[in-house]
Amino acid sequence: MSRNLITNSAGVLIFLFLAMLLTVPKGGGAILILLILVSSLGLVLNRTSVALNKDEKWLLAVIAGYVLIYALNVWYFSADISELDNTLRFVILLPVFYFIRKQKLNPGYIFYAILAGSVSCFLIAIYQIYLLDLPRATGVTKPVAFGGLSITLAMMSFAIALLIKTTKLKILFFSGFILATTASILSQSRGAWAALITCLLLLFFIQARAWSLKAKTSAGLLLLLIIMTSYFIPTVQLRIDTAITEVDNYRDKNVANTSVGIRLETWRGSAIAFTENPVFGIGEGNFRTKMKQLSDQGLVDPVVPVQIGHVHSEYISAALHRGVIGLLSLLLLFFVPIAYFLRSMITLQGERKIIAATGVMLVMSSMTVALSDIFFGQQLPTIFYASLLYIMYSMINSPELKSD
Repeated sequence: MSRNLITNSAGVLIFLFLAMLLTVPKGGGAILILLILVSSLGLVLNRTSVALNKDEKWLLAVIAGYVLIYALNVWYFSADISELDNTLRFVILLPVFYFIRKQKLNPGYIFYAILAGSVSCFLIAIYQIYLLDLPRATGVTKPVAFGGLSITLAMMSFAIALLIKTTKLKILFFSGFILATTASILSQSRGAWAALITCLLLLFFIQARAWSLKAKTSAGLLLLLIIMTSYFIPTVQLRIDTAITEVDNYRDKNVANTSVGIRLETWRGSAIAFTENPVFGIGEGNFRTKMKQLSDQGLVDPVVPVQIGHVHSEYISAALHRGVIGLLSLLLLFFVPIAYFLRSMITLQGERKIIAATGVMLVMSSMTVALSDIFFGQQLPTIFYASLLYIMYSMINSPELKSD
């Protein structure tokens, strides 16, 4: 089997992975298994060593530390081994990183994969809302995860549209941004809408360095228009106003039995539990047990251990279950990649710059969504982040990419 055939097969699988991840039940996972197998075969056929640069070594060290700390926590607290399922996906996907790092993979595969994912999110959201009459778009997962991954695809499409030179392609990828953003709005995921704002602000801040005053003004007005228009969409306005009301009720009347109230009460209970176990945490799988203890002691509302099964924040969850060490490993899993992508976006040119920009959007969006959801506690967000992280790291250093 020729190396070019294997490389192109991997590219097609990357395209299908993003096109099917949120729309075909278990489709993305099946494609990812094929991608791992193809990558492993490619590594067997091409055994030449590759010299990783300093940034790649830092990434692998951070991932190794994250997985090791998670595994030690599971062992120390005698948790069920299934608690490691999502975390081990960072290890299982390593052949994809090493394979693409050695190959001349056409960047068009990842660009159009992002576009295909954006379009497919829109199509399934429209189908679920207007044909199935569902209250929220969910794709093949939960509304929060669907909204978060949709907005990430939207922002990666926007980054490509902003930097790619061909006018027709700019229009095409900007359309992808609009479609995926619409899908996210239909999911009614508030965390995803926050990610839209943080990503747009970061992207415009970076790019504005090289813009004229007119361009900066136009970009600022466009950003303001997007934010204002989004708020006046009835679905968005209702969700935001409801959240504000529930925050006020929790603060003034201690009403915890609402969507926002129960999260705030859970975060408060997690803070209490963290102060009791700050170094190693309470251990994976012990959330309900600990919340029940705090409820019995009158420290948290009894509704918490009954109606909620996790913390609804990746950061708080890491600190609660794995202590300061676990939280640090999580922060490094976000901050090390985004620092590399930001530096690459500013210093590189051409297709490498575009890949770096999509990497910035991947990490920034994921970081924001993780504020109000257990991002790595779910299968789809984990494989989405891990696979694209590896692909973008490896492709930035690919000899196939154009630098002008």
